[in-house]
Amino acid sequence: MTRLLKALCAALAVLVGLYAAHPALALSERDKAQVEQIIRDYLKNNPKVLQEMIERLQAVNAREAAIEAEKNIIANKVDVLGSDGAMVAGNPDGDVTVVEFFDYRCGYCRLAQPSISRLLKEDPNVRVVFKEYPVLGPQSITASRAAIASARQGKYVAFHMALMGLEESLNDEVLYRVAGEVGLDVAKLKADMKDEAIDEVIAENHALADKLGIEGTPNFIVGTQLLQGMVPYETMTKAIEKARKAKPFKPVEG
Repeated sequence: MTRLLKALCAALAVLVGLYAAHPALALSERDKAQVEQIIRDYLKNNPKVLQEMIERLQAVNAREAAIEAEKNIIANKVDVLGSDGAMVAGNPDGDVTVVEFFDYRCGYCRLAQPSISRLLKEDPNVRVVFKEYPVLGPQSITASRAAIASARQGKYVAFHMALMGLEESLNDEVLYRVAGEVGLDVAKLKADMKDEAIDEVIAENHALADKLGIEGTPNFIVGTQLLQGMVPYETMTKAIEKARKAKPFKPVEG
């Protein structure tokens, strides 16, 4: 909101400056000050005008951001939709793909998980791709490395869901306990976590996030739409419905 107000004030200042600079409308410093005071008084006495301007600017910014996000998603289609098959839930041939960038230590990501689980249960034609995007410190990185390594034992989705369903803080002890509870060979998991290929997956996800303008978690991509933050289930399903009506945006073979 502060940035919006600054932008509006700057716009008004430019407007006054242009008026003052126009040869046919040249203003003295005194007249310029009077014009500025008139504008201030008007906005002060009619605050709804300022509110309308702010709402209009927010709408314009949101529309421009959505257009830019769509361009970025389309330009990076292969990387957005692509994934190791083990890191995909739902229908692998679904007509709509939901991509989630998340961090296991992100509280909002955990709160969003029930919506993902519900979506997988209620929509048999949706494909969900999980993008490991640890941004909250070393423990987050360790958790992502363990999750990626779990794919080699065919337990990625089960491990992912279990970690997202935690109601306690995540540390190494909890991480490996949950791994054992979902049937992972913990010794093998720890050995696999040392593979540099796992770090490459995380680095690739971070690079992709940069290209898409993603900074925090959670972030979802539905079709060519970028949904930021913990979106309600209803918002997610509306985005899926919109994607189904649009031109197909499906995974690329190979």
